[in-house]
Amino acid sequence: MRLSYEQSKELVLAATYDTLYSVAEYESFDSDEIHRGISDVFSIGFTRRVLRSLADDGLIKIDAYDESSPEHYTLTDEGIVRSENIPSLQNLKARFALMQGRDVASSIAVPAADRMVRLNHNQVEQAEKPISDMVSALEQDNGDPDQPGLRERLLGEIKAGRELIRAGEFRAFLLYETLVRALGELIKRYKNPAIVALAEALLGAVVGQMMQGK
Repeated sequence: MRLSYEQSKELVLAATYDTLYSVAEYESFDSDEIHRGISDVFSIGFTRRVLRSLADDGLIKIDAYDESSPEHYTLTDEGIVRSENIPSLQNLKARFALMQGRDVASSIAVPAADRMVRLNHNQVEQAEKPISDMVSALEQDNGDPDQPGLRERLLGEIKAGRELIRAGEFRAFLLYETLVRALGELIKRYKNPAIVALAEALLGAVVGQMMQGK
């Protein structure tokens, strides 16, 4: 299943915001920089086509310094506000992978055993809240009688991942083995769609903020 054009525009908008917020050295940048974040989803040509459409919508500004230079792109103020009200790039990409029937967790590169992640106080709080929401939802759910023990085991693994994040410093590999694997299995096997949706959103956040070092 392919993304609709509106979904494609949302993904490219998120990629542009991610580039501006986290990567870009200057206020505007070429399409190659935007495309790096979504090269596993779209071609560079399609990305440029969507960027022009976003410019028509007033969300992207296109700069051309002279006729021989490539076009550069940045977000308008409206584009920044719109970007802040849609899911993160990694969350959207995780949803796209699920639409394709791919195993999102297994598509995440296993971190090196010695790679450390260090979070400040605000980052810990921001990461902990959605995990605690996931824990609460699982604790209140009755589980699946056809899969005895699944809810309890996944709950334990997710709580273990939460404790790593609460510590503020941990090995990325350990978070992968606890939280990422547990969320991936939950998405594939759990029957409650509301809990699966929470897991999808949380896994997208983990991919963007922890596993990829952002």
